[in-house]
Amino acid sequence: MVDLRDDKFELNEVNWWSNWANVEWSTKNSYVILSDEFDEPFFNRGGFVTPEDAGAVGRMEAAFRRKGREPYILLQKLRKYSEVEKTLDGYEVVDSMSVMELRTPSFKRNSEVRVEVIDDDKVHDWCEAYLFAFYGDNKLMTPVERIVRRIVRGKGVTLLLARYRGSAAGTTALFSKGGLSGAYCVGTRPEFRNHGIATILLESVYSDSKGEGNKVVLQTMISDQAEDLYRKLGFGRVYLKQLFRKTS
Repeated sequence: MVDLRDDKFELNEVNWWSNWANVEWSTKNSYVILSDEFDEPFFNRGGFVTPEDAGAVGRMEAAFRRKGREPYILLQKLRKYSEVEKTLDGYEVVDSMSVMELRTPSFKRNSEVRVEVIDDDKVHDWCEAYLFAFYGDNKLMTPVERIVRRIVRGKGVTLLLARYRGSAAGTTALFSKGGLSGAYCVGTRPEFRNHGIATILLESVYSDSKGEGNKVVLQTMISDQAEDLYRKLGFGRVYLKQLFRKTS
């Protein structure tokens, strides 16, 4: 049985997103993710693996200043982080992230959806489906395709593409490390939603992970309003993280 300590969740997440952006460790247990390609807070934020001393936030802010980015920090809503939260003077909560694990799998199949593992020849299809799912266009195709081509040639990652009636409809990425299989980039193109695309993708993640004895985990922003869907599939919330933005 996997020991589901929150530091395992955090390390899985940090290691996955280090494929997409630069990770700078501010202290032993705190970090900042910074991106040259993406302006949004998700790719430019600080976080904690375990609680750190009061100086951690100041060192994070210094990294944001060097990059010319507005400080955003994701902090676990757990009692042991209460002292860290007190150091976030001049910050406000702008969103939250639910960290979830698959507890009671409940997947309903759609026979018209097919899932395939992506190799280098199909990276463009995966990137296009990902971009339209999350951004509504493919303006970021050049940096995303460059990143994904590097990821698909590495180890520990499986990229999955769902096709609905032959069209590239949805994506996810399976990243396995530390006894956990993290499902990332779970998205469906708008025109293919409500056809069970995410359900089939996550069932595939579960099937791949079960043989390794790993727990399946994912994170979802509360503003995306997807947590209820994941609950129906058998996921349960482990803990919440709040996204803080520096306002003064």
